[in-house]
Amino acid sequence: MASDDGIRIMQRFLVLSLFLSVVGCGSQPAPPEGAQGKSAAEAWLKRGNESRNAKSSMGKERAVEAYSEAIRQDPTLEEAYYNRALLYAELGKAKEAVADLKHLQEQRSKQVLMLRGMFVVSAGAQCSMGNAALEKGDFDAALEKYDTALLLCPESAEAHVGRGLVFQKKDRIDDAIAEFDEAIKLSSFGVLEASLALTYHHRGEAYLVKSQFEKAVADFTKAIELEPKEPSAYTSRAKAYDSLKDKAKAEKDRQTAAGLKKEKPGEAKK
Repeated sequence: MASDDGIRIMQRFLVLSLFLSVVGCGSQPAPPEGAQGKSAAEAWLKRGNESRNAKSSMGKERAVEAYSEAIRQDPTLEEAYYNRALLYAELGKAKEAVADLKHLQEQRSKQVLMLRGMFVVSAGAQCSMGNAALEKGDFDAALEKYDTALLLCPESAEAHVGRGLVFQKKDRIDDAIAEFDEAIKLSSFGVLEASLALTYHHRGEAYLVKSQFEKAVADFTKAIELEPKEPSAYTSRAKAYDSLKDKAKAEKDRQTAAGLKKEKPGEAKK
């Protein structure tokens, strides 16, 4: 499912990027014989726009080369930086994409905000691919996707959560907690309550591993406040209460979790 989500997000990214970029028309134009400067740059820009429509990665690489030549001929050509940045993001070359964004920022280009928005979409696609890799147990590939997402969108709470889950799998619990901490900070700017509840739950599980049971209870309690109908948070908090020798609270949480599990089939029918 996560893989399908990533494909759909990337498809939307491609459609948006093609719509928002300056698209050339006709066959690939060759730069005028002996042309230099702005006229040659425009011709190379059109060649890049034509090549970027190709489905193959080779075609996209040719487009990148054409945009690079356009920039060499005219370093002020904003469209070339913008289109090349989109292609770099699509190809997973986040550092190069961000470098083009910074150049547009230096030029005080009006396209900066639009490009940032496109990077957010691309970062979401990278996170979905990271989630798919995580589900398959390919932790290094997942981490690479989450890192790429953070280069494109440093404010991605989802990417930090993904990194935290990878670190949990690698038994790097302190690193996992640090990632969940960052995700929670970023989520304060606005995120679905269910997603934030899950982040608190993940951090609570990390605290359980470290035997920091009171912190675990606090996180599971916060998860319950945000998503009171989710039985897993009660089950996890019960484990923390067991470790704190508070059997009464543990049993109450287990009963609540059991009741919520019985309710879910009825909710699904509705």
